[in-house]
Amino acid sequence: MSIVPVSPNPNLKPIRGSSPLLLTPLPSPSRRPSLTVHALPPQILLPYLNRPAELSLLIRYNSSFFGLLERSIGSQVYSKTLMPVLCAPRESLDDLQFLSVVKRIICGSAQNSCKLWTEFCRTIGCDCDDVPASTYSPLSDRSDSIIEPTTPAQSPL
Repeated sequence: MSIVPVSPNPNLKPIRGSSPLLLTPLPSPSRRPSLTVHALPPQILLPYLNRPAELSLLIRYNSSFFGLLERSIGSQVYSKTLMPVLCAPRESLDDLQFLSVVKRIICGSAQNSCKLWTEFCRTIGCDCDDVPASTYSPLSDRSDSIIEPTTPAQSPL
């Protein structure tokens, strides 16, 4: 004979699974959760209202990772190529363009770039597998300029 513990809370329902007994809350008819859903344009992939300002805070908060990134890709590339892209507003680069350019900078400049790219994505809150192969031109001649997207006919891919 097995004894199943009973919860004194009537809002918990037993569920049998891999562990002997799991308790989950039952929905309460008197208290319905509310959730406000906003439709976002398809080019919004990152969870930021003001991407440059919020990334600036994120960079400060994660200074050890961004320091490693700077050492890995080189101070010149970091300050003159990556930082202008990280500071670019969505009006200049939408999220997909932003992620594609950053991926090209990190993967084209660093050893262990796959790990750095994955960590970068985790740090900023995106799934690195959702970023398709880049359709943007390689780094421009001016190292301080933001990379402009190319048309598909111009793409080297």
